[in-house]
Parts: sequence; C-alpha cells; structure tokens
Amino acid sequence: MKSISHKYKESSLLIAGTVIAQLVAIGFQPLLKEIYPVEFFGYFEIYFRIAAVLSIVITLKFEYVIYLIKGEKNRRGFTSALLRLIVFNFLIMLTVFMIFYIYNNYKFLLDENYSSLMFFAIFSALFMSLFKVMFFFLSKGGQHLDIIKSRIIKRTVEGFTQSGLGFFGFAYFGLYIGEMLGNILFFLFAIRRGKIKTIVNSVSLKSFALKLKSNQDLPIKKATSDILTMFADAVIIIALANKFGILSVGYAELAFKVLVLPAALISSAMNPLILQRVSNAFLSKNDLIMHSIKDVVLLIFMSAILFFVAMLLLGETVFFVLFSEDWIQSYEYIQLLIYPVLVQFIISPFGEILTLIRKIEIDAIWKIVKLVTLSSLFFIEFDTAYDLLLSYSVILIALYLLYGAIILKYIMQEDRKVNKNHLKLK
Repeated sequence: MKSISHKYKESSLLIAGTVIAQLVAIGFQPLLKEIYPVEFFGYFEIYFRIAAVLSIVITLKFEYVIYLIKGEKNRRGFTSALLRLIVFNFLIMLTVFMIFYIYNNYKFLLDENYSSLMFFAIFSALFMSLFKVMFFFLSKGGQHLDIIKSRIIKRTVEGFTQSGLGFFGFAYFGLYIGEMLGNILFFLFAIRRGKIKTIVNSVSLKSFALKLKSNQDLPIKKATSDILTMFADAVIIIALANKFGILSVGYAELAFKVLVLPAALISSAMNPLILQRVSNAFLSKNDLIMHSIKDVVLLIFMSAILFFVAMLLLGETVFFVLFSEDWIQSYEYIQLLIYPVLVQFIISPFGEILTLIRKIEIDAIWKIVKLVTLSSLFFIEFDTAYDLLLSYSVILIALYLLYGAIILKYIMQEDRKVNKNHLKLK
C-alpha cells in the first residue's frame, strides 16, 4: 500500500507542477499573437524544428546512457563529461556553419531575409542539448520537484522575454532569444540542484569513454532514427509552406500549440516516471515493466479522454476568448488535428521504452516508415491546406496505432523473460 501511495504521490506532484508550467506557457500565447505577425510564427516553427535536429547531432543521443548507469556518483561523473562533449560538438558544428556562411551557401535553408537566423538555431540547439541532459539526470535521480521548478522557470522566462522584446520593437529575434534563455536558465538551475562537478578527473574520463564505447549504437541507430522522425514531423510544415505559403504555417503553428500544450500536461509530466521506472525494472532483471508503469498507463488514458471531452465542449468558447477572429483558420485546423494529436498523446510517451530495453533498431524502422509514408504528401495535389491536414491526420493516426502495438509487443516480450527467470528460481 505504501508503494502504491508513493507512486500516486509522484504522479500527482508531476502533474500539478507540469500543469502550472504549461499554463504559464498558454497564458502568454494571446499576448504573443497580438505582438507578432502570423508569418513570424511560421518562420519560428521552421527554425525550432531545425534546432531540434541539430540538437540530436550535438548530443548523439548519449543522454540515454544516464538511465543505464547505476550509482549517483557514477551518474554525476558521466553527466559532467557528457556536457563537455556536447560543447565540443557544438563548436565543430558552429565552425562548419561559419564556412557555409562565408561562402554564402546558407540561404537554401530559409528565406533570404531570415537566413541569418540559422545562427540562432545552432546556439538554440546547444541549449536544447544541455536542457535534455540535465532533464534526464534529474529524472533518473528521482528529483521530480526540481524538474517541476526548472520547467516553471523556463516557461516564465520564455514568456516574459518573448513578450518584452516583441513589445519594445525587437520582434525580429524576440521569439528565438526567449526560447534560448528559457533553456539556459533551466540548465543552470538543474546543474546547481544536480550538484554536477565542474572538474572531470582521469578516472571519470576513462569510465566515460568505456560507457560511450559500450553504447556506440546510440549515435548510429537512435540519433539517426530521431533525426528521421524530426524530418517526418517537419513534413507537414514544409508541405504547407511549399503548397500554401508561410501564412498557412503560422495558422497551423497556433493550432498545434493549442492542442499540444494541454496534451503535454500529462505526457511530459509522466515522461520522467516512465523513463525512471522502466530503466530500473530493466536493469534489475527482476521486475515486470508493465507492472511498473500500469498506473501511468491508466492515468494517461483517463487524461486523454478528459482532454478530448473538454476540447469538444469548451474548445471553441475558450479559443475565441483568448484569440481574435483573425485566427479563425487556426481553430478550423484544431477541429481536425485533435484526433491525431489525441492518439499521439496516448502512445508517444511510451516510445522511449524501446530505447531503454535496447530495441533501438525496431524504433528506427518504425520512424523510417513514418518518414516515407508522410513524405508521400509532397507528391499529392491538394486544393486547400485543410485537405492536406486531413490526409496528414489519417496517416498519422494509422502510424501511431501501429507504434502502440509494437511497443506493447516488446514490453510483453521482456516481461515474459522475467517470468521465466522467476519460474527457474522456484
């Protein structure tokens, strides 16, 4: 009973903290939509996705090794060394982009007026990477309260910075600076709470090198597959921009944000618990994975149903209280996109399980299928952006139902191994 009570206390704490952090983010949206033109959000959406891909290249997905290390001291030593590797990779990337910039080959990435923002994307990728590493470190250590505090700080700083810079006439780079500053402060707070050492000794470096060598499949399989899924997620944005212009991207960006932010209340809150519990169960070789996360599964399903009902009953009223009639196209997109977002909301938090149980290649195959399937949208002619989003929604729902079946299959496979071991011991 005590164990069950503790699990639900953890879940409640993470949900409450994440709700506050996400409400802060949602609260700034009406003000930001008044300050910035629609096309600014279109460019920011493209920029953000580029930065996310670059972040994967910088980390090489070695942050997952944090979940495979036993002992707090060993985890701190590894994390400290990993942060230095990330900075080194960033410097290499910055040098490469400087060469592209000098030879004027950077304009293929964005409109000429916005191509200089690629340098913001590189720095943003660095701070995203530092954020992810410290998030994983705090999560593995069970420092859920520190994660909550860090998230609230991040969202608050982002909102005030973006609003302030836009209001005082610095709209050109306001969204980008706010996003970077939020990640920087999360990192600084987390590294202080995590008590990460500033000096790495030779023993730590040797251990770090051995850990990287024993997990060398992460850059090849996990990083590659995650880059592919980033491109897959960007397909709809690129297709909208190419077929219907940057304004359609701006409207779609608000639609995704309105849907994803509330959906992420539970999803992002539960993610640290899923990672921590699955890694502990997998490393112990004695606990059932499904048993360790069954309360999380139930909570996510219940939350998804409540979210869907609330959106149907109150979505239109709340949307037009917060946003003007100028954004009516975004609401039309919301009515369509709620269905794929709902399915994704339920299944995607459990995707990381495949990495933790060393089924990275299975995860990679699904992500390749996702990219290839969604890329078919480029070769189909659509009369309106709504028609494009309708096809995207149908494909995405089918893909995530398949993903859910794959995840469940391999969880049950691992649990059967544990049950067999129990029978042998008897």
